[in-house]
Amino acid sequence: MIDMKPLSRAFACRSELARRGVADVPTDEALRELRDELDKRQRVYPANVAKGTMKQDEAMRFIAIWRAIIADWNGADGTAFGWEAKVRELRRELAIRRAAYPKWVSVKTHPLNAAEAARKLECLDAVHWRYWGALFAFTPGATDRFDDPARFAFIARMEAAELRDAQRRHSDQPDLMDGAAAQDDARRIAQAISAWEATARLADINRDVRGGTTCAGFDPSLLTQLSKSICAIEDQTLADAQRGAISQQRAKHVHEVSVWLEGFAARLGTAPVNQERKAA
Repeated sequence: MIDMKPLSRAFACRSELARRGVADVPTDEALRELRDELDKRQRVYPANVAKGTMKQDEAMRFIAIWRAIIADWNGADGTAFGWEAKVRELRRELAIRRAAYPKWVSVKTHPLNAAEAARKLECLDAVHWRYWGALFAFTPGATDRFDDPARFAFIARMEAAELRDAQRRHSDQPDLMDGAAAQDDARRIAQAISAWEATARLADINRDVRGGTTCAGFDPSLLTQLSKSICAIEDQTLADAQRGAISQQRAKHVHEVSVWLEGFAARLGTAPVNQERKAA
């Protein structure tokens, strides 16, 4: 059964058994692991179907998605399945391995040893991170397109969702800070959520606008303040980026949105926000 819960940052991007970080695995090594997994599926899944432990349509789909992932990595046409389907399949496989490998390596007679388990997990961590963290192959037919409003809408909604989680944690644990600090933090979170939600709406309006900019249904007078808000959030993500590859990639995503909003404002004749920041 396919898990259709919304994709979340709560999914761990690095496996516990992994030794290398998500950015430290060579591309050719990750690609070899993808091919090895495809070969295994082509050998094992028909037997699973015959035993009744897997449905035929599931087996065919899992194999086809894996082929599409490999096609992306080879620079071929992997658009038979969308970006989200690939992320979900990578997470499904990682969840299976993360549950099984610690048990297997604890059995001395099992052919999988700790070093090989770590290597295989590291490779899939890296593949998943390229899709999830770098939004690889996000736009069908244009794997490295960074001007796609759908991309900005996705980033904005992910940021808003994470902030809403923080908002819930604050409301569940009101005694973590004194009253004034808690109120300031709650206000900051609420303002950031509002900014990200507005950014997502604006990006949605422009998803099907090719080579143009439109504020149809969006108050253009809000654009300057919105751009300033995202720039301020970008400053904070840059400060957090020293924490590792995941924080660095998030900072890059926020920067993408910030640059898009600044260009959007410039095309509408609004003062460039980043220049205002530099002048201040």
